[in-house]
Amino acid sequence: VLLMNSIATITDTSNKDSADLRGEVYAALDQIDQATEVSPASVESLPQPAADSQKLLAEEWQKVANGVYGVINALDAVLYEKNLYILSSNGVTKVPDVPAAKPVPSQWLKGVLVADPVHIAIDGKIFVLSRSGLLTTYYKGQKESEFQTNLSPSENTELLTTINGTALYLVHKVLGRIYVINKANGTLEKTLKLGTIDPLSQVILVDSKLYFATPDTRIWALNI
Repeated sequence: VLLMNSIATITDTSNKDSADLRGEVYAALDQIDQATEVSPASVESLPQPAADSQKLLAEEWQKVANGVYGVINALDAVLYEKNLYILSSNGVTKVPDVPAAKPVPSQWLKGVLVADPVHIAIDGKIFVLSRSGLLTTYYKGQKESEFQTNLSPSENTELLTTINGTALYLVHKVLGRIYVINKANGTLEKTLKLGTIDPLSQVILVDSKLYFATPDTRIWALNI
């Protein structure tokens, strides 16, 4: 965790000494996580359904930030079957039928939320990953299981999944790493390395294909 945080800090700087040190630290990380390098392909644009979903989520997130849904300390949000699920330090809020004219938010979580949550993902069940790496699965508002992943999510990561898939994907947008987590038991199945030290943006998972953008405005796709 300390090494990952060090790399994230170094990557934010641009002088030559930091660039050299960044390369050394990345090499050390390669030795530790034994990541498999993968080769994303350049594409012209996002598929239209993915672009539409990303646009809608950005619009809904802005509403969250503006207090439209009355959620305080919102941390993450995800769309699922036309519903918006908002993770906050206090619970999980469901907003049905977005973008409805007059949505009626409700508290989805009936049990206790894991401490210090960071990310939310959904496939019918809801997965919440905490800052300490604890992965908690909820179903119909109640906790179903809890596993320690030994990963370190942060503001530089995103948690993604697909409806029918068996894995969660923790994407580190600074390190260019994808941590593949087994949904059933929280184990780390493998680590993928994108081969770029450029920060990622617009990260979205469609079926079994991950899309992301790099600072040069290019869009990339990776079959995972």
